[in-house]
Amino acid sequence: DYNDVVVVGYGTVMKSDLTGSVSSVSRKDLGDRQVPDVASLLAGRAAGVDVSQGAIRVRGVTTFNNTDPMYVIDGVLGGNISTVNANYIESIEVLKYASYRAIYVSMAANGVILITTKSGKAGPLKVNISAFTGISFTPKKLPVLNASQYVDYALDALKNSGTPATAKLLSPEVRKDVTNWQDQVFRTARKHEVNVSFSGGSEKSTSYLALGYRYNEAITTDGPRHNDVYARLKNEYQIKPWLKACINMGVAYDDSKGVAPWNLAYMLNIPPYLPVYDTSNIKGLGFADTDVQTDLNGVANPIAITKLFHSTGNSLNYQISGWAEVQPLKGLTYRVQASVSGNWGRTQDWNPTVVLGGSQQLQQSQLNKQEYYGYSPLIEQYLTYTNRIRKHDFTIMGGTTWRNDNLGGRIG
Repeated sequence: DYNDVVVVGYGTVMKSDLTGSVSSVSRKDLGDRQVPDVASLLAGRAAGVDVSQGAIRVRGVTTFNNTDPMYVIDGVLGGNISTVNANYIESIEVLKYASYRAIYVSMAANGVILITTKSGKAGPLKVNISAFTGISFTPKKLPVLNASQYVDYALDALKNSGTPATAKLLSPEVRKDVTNWQDQVFRTARKHEVNVSFSGGSEKSTSYLALGYRYNEAITTDGPRHNDVYARLKNEYQIKPWLKACINMGVAYDDSKGVAPWNLAYMLNIPPYLPVYDTSNIKGLGFADTDVQTDLNGVANPIAITKLFHSTGNSLNYQISGWAEVQPLKGLTYRVQASVSGNWGRTQDWNPTVVLGGSQQLQQSQLNKQEYYGYSPLIEQYLTYTNRIRKHDFTIMGGTTWRNDNLGGRIG
């Protein structure tokens, strides 16, 4: 609809008046899609936007360095995207045109994604509850050599190199298919999510409160499992006809546990005659280090990695902001806003002393603990004057921004 209002930079404009390259995705366009993040929400919805493995690229890869776009969340530059649950988004605008660098300077080099979250509306209290559950799995697996084909391949390699075949590779036992490693590594993973929101208010003030919980596990055996909790609060106040204010907070907490196989190539290259578990080997898992000599294979048991290595983590992401708008004269608006975005996290990794097969060799027992934090304060103020002369609209804006992104620390 060309009468829709689109957020661009520090203001809004009618879609029919747009001259730059902007992709706008509204709540209506988004529909009831259940996705884990904003990147998945944009997939296939905005021209010129590439989405791959949770990463967003605007106008493709433009540098060998960081190619992430800049996020502006409810007017906060460099907003913490980790605090945004996709269910709480009202609209998304993607600024792709190079002229937007005049607004955001070098921060807009990789494009700008403007996210507007839902707000309360005047009227009685409305409660919305949504829930979904689902599964993830690998629908197609890669064809690989069976045990006999692998042994023939290894014997041919030895013959071509003039190396005598090992006794193990000449035994009939190794021609038996023992393990389908793709079936062992991949699993059917579960996911579910519940969201509840409350909205309402009067002509003087509106409120929106949303809470959510998400459970998601990886499709690899004993892979990472995430428990996420989200909360968002937005209160807007019409204090006087010429004075408005808003308080906006978003928080996301993640608790994770589990380890993914270091390299999925291990799953494809490990011989199919080797068992996942072997009580004669260290820690009861198949493929000890001595097998490198007898099997001529330089990979490790991928299940051993997920069983013997342990990883846990907790993280908290937040964004808190507030703004006030004063309109002393018709068409003239002064706005000041302050915000702080940041995160805190703690990780712990532990493994016993173990000898894995292949190139991994001896892994000494170790325990690594880390704790980190970071925050970025922001203060902005600007004046905007808008007027209409006959059929012509014009807007003049000027202001200042102070921001510090280098605050934080790490222990461990």
